[in-house]
Amino acid sequence: MCGITLGNCFERVYNQADDFLFAASTVLKEVSMFDSLADRIREDEQKSVPKVERYLRWGAVAVLSVLIFGGLYMGLQFLQQ
Repeated sequence: MCGITLGNCFERVYNQADDFLFAASTVLKEVSMFDSLADRIREDEQKSVPKVERYLRWGAVAVLSVLIFGGLYMGLQFLQQ
């Protein structure tokens, strides 16, 4: 038993992962999936969000944070009494 859970341990693809040069070349190689992801991130960064929506989001985050942490604090205080 070779200890690899996926695929056949005798296939060259699985055995190449131990080779340092193979691993280094795959890390440095451009992958098209990440290229499209980078394009998507650039697209999303260029979109402008209206100020009202931005304020509403931050307000909702602040209110939820106060409710969650306040509830945790009050719950701990209740347990200590």
